Amino acid sequence: MVATLTTWPRFGNGLAWDDAPILSALRTLMREQRLLDVLDHSTVSIVLERDMGRSLLDLYRPMGLLSFAAVDALLGPDPAWQHAVNLLLHLGCAALVYALAQRKPFALSWGWAAFASAWFALLPALGEAHLWISGRFDLQATLLCLLAVGSWLRAAEARSGPLALAYASLAGTCFLGSLLSKEVAVLAAPALLLLPGLGTARARLRAWLPFALAMAAYATIRVAAIGTSLSGEGTDLRLLALHAGACMIDGLVTIAIPAEVYVRAPLEDYRALGEPALIALGAMFLCGCGLGYRFRRRQPVLVWSLLWFILALAPALPVTTVLWPGFNRYLYLPASLLIPGLCVGLCALRAHLPQLSPRMLRGMAVVYLGSAALWLGASAFDWKDSRTVYTSIVRIAPQRSHGWGWLGLWALEHKDYARALEYLRKAVALAPDEVRHQAPLGQALLFTGHTAEARALADRASARWPKRSQFRLLAAYARLHDTPAEAIGFIIECLRIDRSNGECRDALQFLQGPGGNVTGVSLAPAIAQRIEREPDPELRAELTRITREPGSDAGASFQQRGPADDALGR
Repeated sequence: MVATLTTWPRFGNGLAWDDAPILSALRTLMREQRLLDVLDHSTVSIVLERDMGRSLLDLYRPMGLLSFAAVDALLGPDPAWQHAVNLLLHLGCAALVYALAQRKPFALSWGWAAFASAWFALLPALGEAHLWISGRFDLQATLLCLLAVGSWLRAAEARSGPLALAYASLAGTCFLGSLLSKEVAVLAAPALLLLPGLGTARARLRAWLPFALAMAAYATIRVAAIGTSLSGEGTDLRLLALHAGACMIDGLVTIAIPAEVYVRAPLEDYRALGEPALIALGAMFLCGCGLGYRFRRRQPVLVWSLLWFILALAPALPVTTVLWPGFNRYLYLPASLLIPGLCVGLCALRAHLPQLSPRMLRGMAVVYLGSAALWLGASAFDWKDSRTVYTSIVRIAPQRSHGWGWLGLWALEHKDYARALEYLRKAVALAPDEVRHQAPLGQALLFTGHTAEARALADRASARWPKRSQFRLLAAYARLHDTPAEAIGFIIECLRIDRSNGECRDALQFLQGPGGNVTGVSLAPAIAQRIEREPDPELRAELTRITREPGSDAGASFQQRGPADDALGR
């Protein structure tokens, strides 16, 4: 009830951040009667509405997408319905935390179990998962994972017979559904092998079979659908190792101490700490692991819950190596079974502090949960729409570049080019080495008539990040009016780097057609000559095919609104 009332402002919120593209793509599929495409296409391809090819880092979350589609089809397009479903899923997860907290190995009293459930339900950081519509992936994955754990514990209690088989089958099915919603539990499942009270190693392995089969089924379905299994290719391993300890300690502090929250970018936070501090935090984390190992027999449940937290949060580590907005939602699953374990530890501590009366404990609990509820309620207003989300970042953390960068992108999308330039200049000033702010700044420069500065930025960025195709496209548009032949060459270089870049393909088609007559002379002959001189036969064939396809209208208003409005700016 408190969680519902505290977050009631959510029902006045609209779509924010990824919500609109996800729902738009799903409505297109439903309108064209192709909804089942979510089963054999990557999530990224579905949301961007174009084939992204087969990527080792691609996402496959069909059950999450089907959940959005079902709510939209059955209840209507009003975002309030999606928010209502998120609230129900969150309350369901909190109820499961309560139920599991009362079962072995936690075996908490109803009062402590209620506190654990309320802690989970009111924790401000977890609002990123349930206040944001697109946080549904984490909600659904956690709900199904907790159902799987509960069913699995029931099967372990039954030991053998039809009832045990039924519960084990339910556990495997729910865990498979969890992975198909979001793959966050894939590393947490092995922690269940070490759950206290399961008997011998052989008995543990036998009991764990439903999870093993579910993971094998998930891998098979994923490979059959999008052709890849989970991979960390492209991750900066040194940076990942450097951030590991900081990330774990960061997560524990965030769960333990309610505070004002915003959409964070861990890379910027950890970069601001500096390498010596990160090494110190890593050493502190390793010392904590050693301490946990030493006390594993004295406090087995507390130590196990910390192991669950570490393994469940581990899939988020690669996110800390790139400028990726959002960290708190990755704490949702780890917190679900960490909090009951922490309550077990608090019970043990309470036994050594007899001077703490029950009345004092209740008062402390009310103050703690009350402060959490206030911060959670305040954060509910920050999810009204995309601009509100980004504005909250720059309000709370003006020294971080990602808020300014995403606010600049929002301004670009809404054609407020002067403000976009202001915001993106601020982002680049705060993080001059961050690649993600450079191309949008170049776009803003073009839109506001700073062509020479945009050209210089594109040349610098192309030299510094030679494998980033977007800077070749930026260089092309910055040269199109003055030296169209050079612009054609840069577009072809863009496709040489990334042949799946739809914006470069659109740009080439646009310049090939009548819209490319930006200097009073058709560019089609120049494009044909440049293609004939292309030394790579495969690329030459691909370029020929692109120019023979029906022309794209991506740059139809190019001459009226600036040299990157559609093919580059969208």
